[in-house]
This record gives sequence, structure tokens and C-alpha cells, in this order.
Amino acid sequence: MSTFEQRVYSTLAGVMYGDSYGMPTEGMSLEQIQKVCPGGIHEFRPSVNFEISTRRYDAGSITDDSMHTLLLIDAIEAAKGKIDGEMYMQYLKDWYHENPKANEVIGPSTLAAIQAFEESRKNVAANYAVTNGCMMKIAPIGLLCDNKQDILNAVIEICRYTHNANVALSSAAAVAYLISSFSRGKGTLEEIDGLIGEMIAYSKGAGFDMPSASLEKRIALGNKILEKKLGTREFMREVSELIGTSIYCTETLPAAVTVIKYCQADMTKTAQICASAGGDTDTIASIACAICGSLGKSPSQDEIAFLERQNDLSIEMYTEKIAELLN
Repeated sequence: MSTFEQRVYSTLAGVMYGDSYGMPTEGMSLEQIQKVCPGGIHEFRPSVNFEISTRRYDAGSITDDSMHTLLLIDAIEAAKGKIDGEMYMQYLKDWYHENPKANEVIGPSTLAAIQAFEESRKNVAANYAVTNGCMMKIAPIGLLCDNKQDILNAVIEICRYTHNANVALSSAAAVAYLISSFSRGKGTLEEIDGLIGEMIAYSKGAGFDMPSASLEKRIALGNKILEKKLGTREFMREVSELIGTSIYCTETLPAAVTVIKYCQADMTKTAQICASAGGDTDTIASIACAICGSLGKSPSQDEIAFLERQNDLSIEMYTEKIAELLN
């Protein structure tokens, strides 16, 4: 594999790795996680979140974060390389009706979009959707597109049915731009804030003008937390209480970026902290670990093999699909 292909592989591995690491604690608070796992999450674990969720998943199971990412690659492949929002929605609709996990993991904005798509009506709710579904599936766009214009156009096309709020599009475009830049060796971890700022500025005016917190100011708040050089538990509390770890993109992107910096993009440490800090743990970990993967970080081959067996899929196969789409 070329260096770029290796980073495609580690990015897709990161999506699954973070997703499965954060799966057991999704929706739990930091305090609830500490009661169940006093030392935090340090390995793949089966579902533990029985008060909030009835899911009974085995250790290493993925959720919609990984599923939507792979569905997007499949949809682009089916469209012969065209990034087509309607094709993606068709694949998403079929997944929702055919996969037994779908009802257990699907987010509210995505569900509303599927219902509108099936009824052949415009999903007006997309204008107000600022949830994480805009970002969690977007890694393939960064792997396939190598400039800001193509990234923004692709993000708008893929998200137009589900998330059309300006801050949602900016968040997704920023994640895709980081992955595009890092996977091609065009940026370093130290440049992450500048790259995000570039893409947010470039995305200005895209989508519905939904009032929201500033992504850049929340990232700056994360930098203030990092300056304190806190221990892991204190750091997680600061991220949880000051930035937030909920289902909203205005919290998820800044939280993910702050954890990546704290861990110096070490994928395992990043997954562990995201899974232990509470909130939308699987999505925050999936996005953060995908970015780590684009920087060339990766879980062990044993861990990747375990994830592939557990979920009956091949990361190498999807890496090859990306390579074929680029040719």
C-alpha cells in the first residue's frame, strides 16, 4: 500500500474502532460510567447501558456511525463514483428496513429524513438539524475529495436530506477537510485548528442560517482546558462540563478535537477517553479516531481483525473501494 492507501485504511479502521469502543457507554453520564467502570473504558466491552438502552451488543460491535460510513462508500460506488445524495438516501432507507440493528441505533434527524424520503416530500426538519449525523458518516468524503470546493459540494449533496443547518454543514466539512488534508500529508496535528478555521470560513453561507454556538470559540475553550495540563479524570470532567459531549455537532467537534490533542492523536488513548467521558460516546470516539487514523495512527492488527470478525466485514475491501473510486 502507498502511504495514502495506508491512511485510508487506518481512517476507516478508526471509524469502527472508536464506534465500537464508545458503544457500551453511549448516552451515559460521566458519573454513571464511573459507577459501572470505575477506571474508565480501556478495552472493547459489551453493552453496559441498560438503564437508558435495551441494546445487548457483544464487545466490538459497531453502531450506525460505522454503518452509515460504509453505506456512503457503497452508495458512491453504486453511482459509479458520483456523490449522489439521492443514491445515499436509497441505501440508507434499505438499511433501515433490512438491518435489525437500525431501529436501535438510528438518530432522530436521520429517521425524519428517511420518512420524508419515503413519502417523496421535502424534509423541512433538515434545516434545523444540528445533530451528529452530519459528521459521523463523512470520512469517505475527505478520502475522496482533495480540495475545499469539492469537499463542501459533496457535504452539501450528502447532507441535504438529513442536516442542512449551516453549523452542521460546517462541522461535517471541517471533519472531511481534516481527513483529506492529513491523509494526503498536507497537514499536521499542530495545524488542526487552522485547518478547521479555513474550512469553517469557506463554508460560510452554506445551508440554513441556524443560530448556534461558535465552533471555533468552543475549540479555543478546549485549548484553555489543555493549558491546565490536567490528569485524565479531571480532563474528562472539564470537557464534559465546559464543552459538552451531547448529540449536537457544536459540542462533538470541539470535544473530539480537544481529546485528540490531549492524546497527541494516539488512537487507543483517544478512544478510551471518548468512551469514558459520557454523552454521545460512540460518535465522538468514531469521529476522533477517524481523524487520528488520517494522521497515520492505527489500532493493532489483532484489534482490527477482532472488529472485522465481530462485525463480519473487511476494512481492506472498503479501502480498495476508495482506491477504485479515485482511479
